[in-house]
Amino acid sequence: MDEPKVLIVEDELAIRDMLRMALELASFRCLEADNISDGHALIVDEQPDIILLDWMLPGGSGIELLRRLKRENSTLDIPVIMLTAKTTEDNVVQGLDVGADAVSYTHLRAHETNPCISYAVFCLKMGGGGGG
Repeated sequence: MDEPKVLIVEDELAIRDMLRMALELASFRCLEADNISDGHALIVDEQPDIILLDWMLPGGSGIELLRRLKRENSTLDIPVIMLTAKTTEDNVVQGLDVGADAVSYTHLRAHETNPCISYAVFCLKMGGGGGG
């Protein structure tokens, strides 16, 4: 199997870098975007196997992009893990209701990203993924 492609849509460079380093160590090929528009373009053009999508982004809400992805046949089945600084249960429920496969907190330290990465690998092994 080729390296799975993961798209990280996150506007904070430090968080994006931390996730990219951890994912590359887990043998993922990383694509990166720092806003809604570039993120959507990469999703359409690259068909990543999984998406890590920040909740609050320049140009719009990650939740709105997730809604759009779940309406489009070409992106409907791509697993999405929402990244959020919001820690209330309501936010987690909202992300899952809209179609996220999981919700993870962006304030995690590098060693705490492993559950997020493990879940991404699980999704891919269970047949999830958009392209690749």
